[in-house]
Amino acid sequence: MPQAQGFILEKSKEPFFGPSDETPQRTSNPSGLRLRLAKFSDLPHLVKIEMESFDSDRFSPRTLHRLATRPTSCMLVAEMDGAVVGYAAVLFRAGVRHARLYGLCVAKVARGRGIGSHLLEEAEIRAEKHGKTGMTLEVRCDNPAACILYANAGYIEVCQLPSYYADGCNGFRLIKRLNRFTPSISGKSHP
Repeated sequence: MPQAQGFILEKSKEPFFGPSDETPQRTSNPSGLRLRLAKFSDLPHLVKIEMESFDSDRFSPRTLHRLATRPTSCMLVAEMDGAVVGYAAVLFRAGVRHARLYGLCVAKVARGRGIGSHLLEEAEIRAEKHGKTGMTLEVRCDNPAACILYANAGYIEVCQLPSYYADGCNGFRLIKRLNRFTPSISGKSHP
């Protein structure tokens, strides 16, 4: 299998929803974790994760499909032992310097294993490859696990969002500057 900069590149046998590029696979992932672009057969699994994880503000199957198929977005999937256990959805708007992490969710049975951190890191890499210099996101103020994940990854609070969610819960808008592939003086990018 081809290797590049500490990653294993894996090809899917099924056509991707999104761009047909290969997704780097970290060699240090927890116990068989594989990150890849979403494919059509993932949709029922993504819907199930949404239903078990959120009481309100869920993505509909149609929204999940759109996030996975539009050229202005990327839907990453985390898979362990052949089962879809999480996703990250990223939006890339033309003329906007920052990407937006539109959703990140890990199935209840797979939480606490670092999967969210791996999805977040891969989402940031994808954003940078799309020429974005930062990532923004919104998070519920009553979701301490997500708040800790983002804080540990270097996100900072930009503002509070009163009654942002459908159930009236407040949120926070967070931002992070991305510079993993910032050109050096020699003009070459480096991680």
